[in-house]
Amino acid sequence: MTRHQDPHPRNTSRPAAHPLPNGLPHHVRLAPDDLRSVVMLHDAWRVGNRWWRGEPASWHVLVDLEGGITVEVYRDDADGTPRGTPWRIERLLD
Repeated sequence: MTRHQDPHPRNTSRPAAHPLPNGLPHHVRLAPDDLRSVVMLHDAWRVGNRWWRGEPASWHVLVDLEGGITVEVYRDDADGTPRGTPWRIERLLD
């Protein structure tokens, strides 16, 4: 009797389905004269958006900023999105 080997063995690490975006935010601009440094990255995830309407996917990142502010920022993940494209604020958490 021959045993078949499981193609997906348990308890092994697998690569992420989508690699993290290049250029994670180091600073976030809260206002024209208020640029804050990122002090901690909590999470990053990719959102598919409404692909049937032609909207590009986007990356969302949850970070802590200096001064104790937690913010979710996002950036489009479309083909050809230039490196250095600014992250936009989605929401502030209190």
